[in-house]
Amino acid sequence: MALYSWSRGAAVLKICGLVSAAFLVLAAAAPAPAWTVSPVQAVQAPNGTLVADSCPAPGTCMAVGSYHVRSGASATLAELWNGSAWKALPTPNPSGGHGSVLTAVSCQGASACTAVGSYANGQGTALALAETWNGTGWQIRPAPNPAGSFGSYLTGVSCAAATACTAVGYYYTQSFEDGAQAFAESWNGTAWTLRQVPADGLAPMFLYAVSCTSPGACVAVGSYNGPLGSGLPLAEVWNGTSWTMQAPAVPNGGFAELTGVSCTSATTCTAVGNYSQNHKPFAELALAESWNGTTWAIQPTPDPGGFADLTAVSCAAAIACTAVGWAGASFSSQHALAEVWDGTAWAAQAAARPPGAAQSMLAGVSCTAAGTCAAAGSGFYANPGALHTLAEAQQGPAWAIQATASPRGAIGNSATANLIYPPLSGVSCTTATSCVAVGSMAASWNGTAWTTLALARPAGASKLTLASVSCAAASTCMAVGSYDDASGAQLPLAESWNGSRWRVETAAEPAGATGAGLGGVSCTGASACEAVGGYIGTSGPGQTLAEAWNGATWSIQATVNPGVRSDGLSGVSCTAANACTAVGFEDGQGPLAEGWNGSTWTQQPTPRALPLTSVSCTAASACTAVGDGGLHPEAGTWNGTTWTLKRLPAPTGTQGTFLNDVSCAAPSQCTAVGFYFSGSNSGFEATLAEAWNGTAWTIQPTPKEPHGEVGGLLGVSCTGSACTAVGGSGPMISYYGVDVPLAEQRS
Repeated sequence: MALYSWSRGAAVLKICGLVSAAFLVLAAAAPAPAWTVSPVQAVQAPNGTLVADSCPAPGTCMAVGSYHVRSGASATLAELWNGSAWKALPTPNPSGGHGSVLTAVSCQGASACTAVGSYANGQGTALALAETWNGTGWQIRPAPNPAGSFGSYLTGVSCAAATACTAVGYYYTQSFEDGAQAFAESWNGTAWTLRQVPADGLAPMFLYAVSCTSPGACVAVGSYNGPLGSGLPLAEVWNGTSWTMQAPAVPNGGFAELTGVSCTSATTCTAVGNYSQNHKPFAELALAESWNGTTWAIQPTPDPGGFADLTAVSCAAAIACTAVGWAGASFSSQHALAEVWDGTAWAAQAAARPPGAAQSMLAGVSCTAAGTCAAAGSGFYANPGALHTLAEAQQGPAWAIQATASPRGAIGNSATANLIYPPLSGVSCTTATSCVAVGSMAASWNGTAWTTLALARPAGASKLTLASVSCAAASTCMAVGSYDDASGAQLPLAESWNGSRWRVETAAEPAGATGAGLGGVSCTGASACEAVGGYIGTSGPGQTLAEAWNGATWSIQATVNPGVRSDGLSGVSCTAANACTAVGFEDGQGPLAEGWNGSTWTQQPTPRALPLTSVSCTAASACTAVGDGGLHPEAGTWNGTTWTLKRLPAPTGTQGTFLNDVSCAAPSQCTAVGFYFSGSNSGFEATLAEAWNGTAWTIQPTPKEPHGEVGGLLGVSCTGSACTAVGGSGPMISYYGVDVPLAEQRS
């Protein structure tokens, strides 16, 4: 994973622990100005990802996954290998759905395949999806969902015969806070039937993959939360009548999960996954285990250095297994990984890297004989920023790439499987009819329509994102963010807009930094901008960062780091070149605020509370800041001497609210935007806007997301009572985040 993105958009796209509260603050009832959607055209390009494959015979393989159609919704994808070429096949998607994916496939022959996955219905609830292939076409086969489920996902399937398949997955009850439970289904050639998986008091509990050697002999693997809250590997065995939990071996680390399994007999299985060493976050290492019918034992795997993850495995024999996944010096520099088991030890093989791809990964593998395997996955291409389907074939020790289809559609921010880059995360308006918005793309608003703008790219850049923009005039804007270089290191990014084109304005990099980014910018003139962010370096695990633009160069300014670690400064607002206020979060201390007087940054005392993400000042002594709030968002006001924090109203039934940006046209005229977790929508996000009239904050209705049930507003800019807000929207079922740019106006 790349370093923290230093953008307000990071909050809207991560699963967070939510703080409970025993009381509710109600918004004052009053008619609110209407927000309306103004469509922004998403970038269209080939895209797609394959996550599983099955080869019933040499020269015959089926791979499944998903891609994004023009609207941004995810759609099912299946491709067939006939021994010489891959061909995309038409696949059905449930009527009225807002996105669907296929996540696993099992074939008994060239004309007998079963695939499973999930889709979002019209209300945004995830439901189980199953389809069968008869050699001519794919057909949806209705799959039941567990009673009381509020989100069901089938993630693995294995067929011992064309009329005997077992699928596994997990579902949620009421909300994400209740934790997931594992479930299974059986296919008899006519209908699917639910098979209860005992919870044994464990939650959350996930099953990811299954392997069956006969209708009455299956092994499924996944993970569950252990007594200390860390993930532990999980295995369940099916004997034809019931599921029984087994205890896989636990590596010496703080987290482990099994994501792939392959059995050659009822008592001979190999499972793979990953674990973190010594409780280090994001320090993933490859994990392999063997099952002898009685116990699980860890098999040592090669250490490629850095990070590694084995996602799937296929065994042609007990002494001939191939596992695939990814490895890299960091999450942002990952590439396809393959390892083979010869009955004695695992050995690494050189998986092929797609030419021109900044990243690649293999998610599924199927072997018809020892050393004869096919693998499927995806590769990330930095320009224009999209995942493309990937297939590789193994012949002995060598892997070769096979050409696959990547259907054309919206790519939005589906640019990486590890970190989500919002399509639009910041906006700046000089008038109600003149705005510039930025994110992983850029666009301008002329009062009638949005026009996509081509961003500049630093040499060798991948995964570029701009978090914030500030316009001193309609044709004079500065945007800041971050990008990854060819080695995977994150660097600060700044670009200027002159009304015709974007130009990279090289941002300063702190000495000794191992990763840095800028999250907020404010300009009082063409040659007077302040940008803030954070970095990781030798002086500490997290440091605040501020840079000044003089019209020609960026220079670093000394900032305050009062605690052991800072999560950086995420927002800044200047009313003059020598009067700026920046906000952020100091780990373990609460909100962080600093003021700039033209020569030094000085910490401003803040009450202990949740993080502040954005600030807007109408005068040096009149600022409003907003931030995360658990069940309720927070707002702070600065009077030149002290900060006062206030709890804002929250939507009814919310499980968590977050305000990402605020814009004040006057001290008593502010608008804040963000998102909230909707309890009626399985914990997914809906847009949120709140307005301050000098007396109270009130919630304003925002339109339902036009591209699905997941949406968030990340940036807002107001000129008087007219405001423009931007963010992203996408189908709940999408595994790669919010995909389509979203813009809304309030007049």
